[in-house]
Amino acid sequence: MSATYNDSPCGHYSDSEESFEYPPLSRRSCQQHGCFKCSSNATPVESQFHDGLHSTRHRKSVSFDSIRILEFPPALGDNPSVRDGPPLTLSWRPQRIKEQRLDVYEIFRDRRRERPDLFLPTSLRIQTLLLEGYTEEELMDASAECVKVKRERYVCLPQMSSDPVQSTIN
Repeated sequence: MSATYNDSPCGHYSDSEESFEYPPLSRRSCQQHGCFKCSSNATPVESQFHDGLHSTRHRKSVSFDSIRILEFPPALGDNPSVRDGPPLTLSWRPQRIKEQRLDVYEIFRDRRRERPDLFLPTSLRIQTLLLEGYTEEELMDASAECVKVKRERYVCLPQMSSDPVQSTIN
């Protein structure tokens, strides 16, 4: 079986029984070819049941060179796990879609945020939702609903048994 290559800029696609040496790739992106590559040295099922005359391994890889980023506007949420104030979520419809080359994205992207950086203060959530067109009354109603759900959960917690079977029976 001969090697086949796709139309990607670097031609990094192979589905053959022959072994090919590719240029070394970084884990995140291939700077030389401007693509991202994932590969596997999995043994195909048919060769596991082969009579042993041909011991071959297939090398399969996938590569791509562009990404599509969908940006969703903020919306008033219903998750009661916020500490205080109205919950914030993402809308279902993207407000902007952009396509970008992977190597350009990797160069200019921000660092990955740590868990504490992901929390938004109440004042920022309120300001964001007001700018999105929600009224103060809607925000107060959502905040009150969160408090109500938290209170109901707190009341139910002592009634729950540590035994999951007993909890199901009751």
